[in-house]
Amino acid sequence: MIKKVMLLALLIPVFVSIAYAEENLEIWLFYGRGCPHCAEMKPFLENLAQKYNITLVEYEIYFNKTNLALFYNVSNAYRTKVQGVPTVFIDKAVFVGQSAKIDKEIEEKVKECLAVGCVSPSDVLKEARDNVTILTGSKSGLTKESTEIVSGLTWSTLIGAAAVDSINPCTLAIQLILLTTILAIGKRIKVLLAGISFTLAIYTSYLLMGLGIYSALEVSGISHLFYYFVILIAVVVGILSIRDYFEYTPGGWAVEIPMRWRPLLKKLIKGATSVPGAALIGFFCSLFLLPCSSGPYLVILGLLAKASTRSIAIPLLLVYNFIFILPMIGITLIVYLGLTSVEKAHEWRERNIRKIHLISGIIMLGLAALLVISLLKGWV
Repeated sequence: MIKKVMLLALLIPVFVSIAYAEENLEIWLFYGRGCPHCAEMKPFLENLAQKYNITLVEYEIYFNKTNLALFYNVSNAYRTKVQGVPTVFIDKAVFVGQSAKIDKEIEEKVKECLAVGCVSPSDVLKEARDNVTILTGSKSGLTKESTEIVSGLTWSTLIGAAAVDSINPCTLAIQLILLTTILAIGKRIKVLLAGISFTLAIYTSYLLMGLGIYSALEVSGISHLFYYFVILIAVVVGILSIRDYFEYTPGGWAVEIPMRWRPLLKKLIKGATSVPGAALIGFFCSLFLLPCSSGPYLVILGLLAKASTRSIAIPLLLVYNFIFILPMIGITLIVYLGLTSVEKAHEWRERNIRKIHLISGIIMLGLAALLVISLLKGWV
């Protein structure tokens, strides 16, 4: 009898902890409709919830701003950054992404909770409520202390890549086309309007191409593979750019507009004698611009596709492309005010082309190194 009582006394804490865990254990899943990794995570978690008799709470964030705001608040409560979807919260643990390894870690965490008890994400959120900024779906959700926009991507990286993109030799060639185009128009007000029209056309088409690449990566589910491809691009473009500092070859592959394309561009701009004509030339030039200046852009797109939600990626691409066109805006104003000419701008480009290649190459290799470090440390 005494043995039975002692055995019962030993088992009571176990029964209580199991009962507590089964009553309170919740898994919160934040996902996006159309996200391929989310489509794989959902059935796994649903089967897990049924297998262990636990509660699965699902929040879709692509089309629901309230859920998106909750996602930011929960992330802040867990002292983690929003890194994309799927994101799973269990007890005080966070799991981002989907893989066999992550699935195994989630199930092990569930078993641990059933054995010793866990808190629910709602409890974690409640405890941190006083320190959490309540957000609307239109805000970024980043803490003041955060230096990262999304995992592996800082503001300095975004701005640096956009700045390199805006002053690379390929883009400078397009800017000289802008100069030639708007000076051919004649009247000062038309020069200003044509320059703005040309620049907005470049901005719009470059942005749309970026959104298309980002969406394709997001839907296809190959963002992780593309991440490796982006590292390769950054290394190749960096090496080619630095090579051109020591042995410059006009129209070099991947770093300048090829020489065989330039006569066609010059022929086209002769017909751009109006504001709408300048816009058409801008759209057309962007088709030549992306292949030879896409290195920094693809690096950023790779990071965004791997580690951000669409609601975060779109505003960041808007910022990136605004920085990208700033030199074009500057050129338009300088020409409008009569402070330069095509000849002077061309001479400046020729004097500094090697240095521009060197700076671009060093920054591209730096971005490649950052991507590799992020990969090794598991930030993406």
